[in-house]
Amino acid sequence: MNIPDPPPPLKVYYPLGGRHFLLNWYTDYDRGHVLLARSEAAIKSMFERHVLDEVPDIKAYCEIEIVAPSEKLCREAAEEAYRVDVENFLRQVTWRLQEVLKKHGALPFFAPCDKFESEDGDRDDDRKDRELDAHYDCKNCTEGIRLKITKEELFERFSERWVQVMGDFRVHEDPKRLVSLAKQADDDEMLYMALGDYGHHQNGIYLSTEPGWRREDVLFYYRLVRDLDKEPFVVKVEALNEERQQKEKKKLEEHHEEASNESDQEVAKTIAFFKESL
Repeated sequence: MNIPDPPPPLKVYYPLGGRHFLLNWYTDYDRGHVLLARSEAAIKSMFERHVLDEVPDIKAYCEIEIVAPSEKLCREAAEEAYRVDVENFLRQVTWRLQEVLKKHGALPFFAPCDKFESEDGDRDDDRKDRELDAHYDCKNCTEGIRLKITKEELFERFSERWVQVMGDFRVHEDPKRLVSLAKQADDDEMLYMALGDYGHHQNGIYLSTEPGWRREDVLFYYRLVRDLDKEPFVVKVEALNEERQQKEKKKLEEHHEEASNESDQEVAKTIAFFKESL
């Protein structure tokens, strides 16, 4: 595995480092959010102006230090990225070689697989014909193509020229992700992550302390300096919620009263009609 030393840095969506105040909240309408500021005064000001548009559930309020991922995390990420690239390249090659081998037979490093053996121990007669024909889950090959070298050797020998001639096979990287400008974390420290989980019925932005690294959805890594009292925000939210409930109740009562008045008017109008018609 050809990983440079030091390994390439993990990229994030928010590259600035240093001390920040962080407010994390959630709403049913548009899910999780994170608000960052350099001071508590700025957090409180932005909370009043932006967060209270919808009644939120305050999840966390804390002081943090945003850091770049440690060298250990970067190495783990680089190793996993290498494994993913090796597998993606293998799939690209074997997908193209299926037709080639049918028409031209064996090539120097490849051959059709002539013996299906399931990875999970299923017998051949337990499988559908199409799975057997495609050698689905066969431990001797990939999609019916058997390598005469390891997949890592295949990658090292051919992947660079493949990109030049056949096109890129690697996972697309979002250009909005940047190398962090923050101070790098130590290998042995516990890091938190702000993660983005976007889409229908997803979490939005949320905080996580799960171990390890993430490649695609990390906004930033941080160490927790101290938890702060989120109660003033909760009280404000509860007061706002009560105010809105009262407004909704009053509006509903007015609607019912208006409907009742309209009904009474219709009744009176109908009675008057028949009296006048006699």
